[in-house]
Amino acid sequence: MKLVVRSFWAVALLLLPTACSGGGGSSSVVPSTSPSPGSSASPLPSCGNSVSVASALHRSLASVPNGAATAVPDTVYQLTSYPSGARLTNNGVSLGTTPYSFNPQYSSVANFMTFSSGTSSYTLCLTQSGYPSRTILYNAAGDTSGSISSVVTTSSFQRRSLSGQASITALPVAHHGLRLAQSTDIDSTRLLVKYRANVLQSSNRSMLSIERAAGVLAARNLGPQNTSLLSRIVRVPTGKNAQTLVSTLAQDPAVESVSPIHHRWPLSVSPVMPNDPEFTKDQIHQWDLYQTQAPLAWGITEGSPSVAVAIIDTGYDSNNPDLQGSKVTYAESVIDGVTTTGAAAALDTDGHGSNVSGIAAADTNNAVAVAGVGFNVSLQEYRIFISPSDPNYAEDLASCSSGSPCGSVADEAQAIYDAVSHNAKVISLSLGGVAASGIDQGEYDAVEYAISQGVTVVAAVGNERLSGVNTIDFPAAYPGVIAVGASALDDSASPQVRSAATEYVASYSNSGPSLSLVAPGGDASGTNDDDPMHWILNLDTSQPASGTPCAQITLCLGYFEGTSQATPHVAGTAALMYSLNPNLTPAQVKSILMANADNINDPRQGAGRLNMYRSLAAVAGISAPTAPGYSNFVAFGYTNSGGTVPTIVDVNFPNGVPVNADGTFRLPDINPNAGTYNIAVWSDVNGNGVIDAGDYFGVAATGCQATTPCTIAATGITASVVASGFTLP
Repeated sequence: MKLVVRSFWAVALLLLPTACSGGGGSSSVVPSTSPSPGSSASPLPSCGNSVSVASALHRSLASVPNGAATAVPDTVYQLTSYPSGARLTNNGVSLGTTPYSFNPQYSSVANFMTFSSGTSSYTLCLTQSGYPSRTILYNAAGDTSGSISSVVTTSSFQRRSLSGQASITALPVAHHGLRLAQSTDIDSTRLLVKYRANVLQSSNRSMLSIERAAGVLAARNLGPQNTSLLSRIVRVPTGKNAQTLVSTLAQDPAVESVSPIHHRWPLSVSPVMPNDPEFTKDQIHQWDLYQTQAPLAWGITEGSPSVAVAIIDTGYDSNNPDLQGSKVTYAESVIDGVTTTGAAAALDTDGHGSNVSGIAAADTNNAVAVAGVGFNVSLQEYRIFISPSDPNYAEDLASCSSGSPCGSVADEAQAIYDAVSHNAKVISLSLGGVAASGIDQGEYDAVEYAISQGVTVVAAVGNERLSGVNTIDFPAAYPGVIAVGASALDDSASPQVRSAATEYVASYSNSGPSLSLVAPGGDASGTNDDDPMHWILNLDTSQPASGTPCAQITLCLGYFEGTSQATPHVAGTAALMYSLNPNLTPAQVKSILMANADNINDPRQGAGRLNMYRSLAAVAGISAPTAPGYSNFVAFGYTNSGGTVPTIVDVNFPNGVPVNADGTFRLPDINPNAGTYNIAVWSDVNGNGVIDAGDYFGVAATGCQATTPCTIAATGITASVVASGFTLP
């Protein structure tokens, strides 16, 4: 399902390409060698139409000072070719020839940029998402296609038989329809103001005095206040024009910037066999946990209560035994800037927050209701969505464009800061706003801060694909965030037989640059669809603001669907990974999840569908029973020998070009100044950016020249498991 919160106006955009077809050409000058894995450069993933994204993201946050309020970068792409003069079209419209400078706009429609040189062409998918500017190259002279012929593993693993099945009495379960983010939706009552601390100090003035002079009657701090830029949320006085206030504040030399605030909306869409009845009675009602190999994952770890997942959502139902006792270690609401602690403040009157909380980490093996992905990990609950009991509910509801309760990004950002201060290791955001509305500076700052503090941020990509959207929502599209799409089962050939069903990316699930992977989210035909394999079954609230309360408060369940439901599967898995190794970085967590995902043969799957077991096995150093699929590999050209870190010479994909699900790949971005290079394929199983034991690696038998196609050498590469003592050939 889908969550939306209020966010701020966008400040900048970002592009992420993807390869498509072609070959040909000769001479010109292009950029220097690209960085190898471990660098701060970001990969350029696909829009989901042609190439699945398996590239590991090793993102450096060294440039983000602790607590700093950072400016969203404005991406400008320098489009180059070798030879120069390639023709450029964007979504079929001619732009001219290379070299060419391109700065895309925020939009829910991606830019399909095509380079044409002679009879060959190369298409990249470009969108704005807040990454640094960079050079994009089409090396038509050295354009090379290749393939992996096989992946060989010497590992073996014995699986234990599953335990017996229990049964429970069937109860009526509510069916919750898909929720969508709204179009551009600005909060007309609030603004984000950033002040220059040094100017305030030198002029001996306060933020409050500037605000009072401008007619502001209410304001509050947002985020750390010990930095060079100080953020404040100011409320536009009743009857005052917001744009006039922006102009007044922006004229003051102490004011760095004034930005609007958006809305966000909920987005829904040896094995251990716990005794939770909905899990044990069959493999249908909680098919999502069987599909992601949860029982085998729990055989590695059942998670530590000291690792907390922060759920920022509609709150939680404290009446449910799966969310009682020590399971929820902290709870608060942040509404209109007012923070209130305790379970009562975080009461869920919607059901969405209870549902995603249960998926992430319902109390498991307690013989009640459902099992949760995180098993023993703890939860922190942050309610940011308005509820009828809130003092300003009527006014806030009137500001929500859809007429249904929304949330403010100002409150979301504060909840993120609070989650970091309460030592959450994972933040789960089943919420979003469409890309066309742009980046929210306050949300961006908070997400960057969390990641810089070692907290993994997981977010839903959105549910608007059927509306023609081919980008992903914010905050999922921000750099460093694990962006999660939804998968579903087609059991039409054999209804309710999981083993015979075909998994695919759900019809509503957004895709595009920055999509990391997918996880179970369901894809029902409507609220009257009674097939549990088309939904995600988990907790609901016993205290809804509208509708009929559950007949049995202690077993309040609901069927939901959406990328909202997919997201906590990944968040719970990340918490289990931290339970094994608390020293993992957010970039490593993201890389491991992507490198160990399952290929479901859908071009919109990102790196694939979440595999809990393979991801935990990689962290624990256990050999998984099967080799990674082709979509978990990257292909690249490299120029060094010896050592374990390749010097990659791909310009557009400095961490390697994603390999297609059928094992094919294309290297149209080799730096023509590289000279002689080798072609390799690699699955970085443990996500550490180093080719080491347990990874899978293969290299072409002969070297290549950067300005000549090398297809024969690149075809039919065999990848095999890496042994200790490996060095690059």
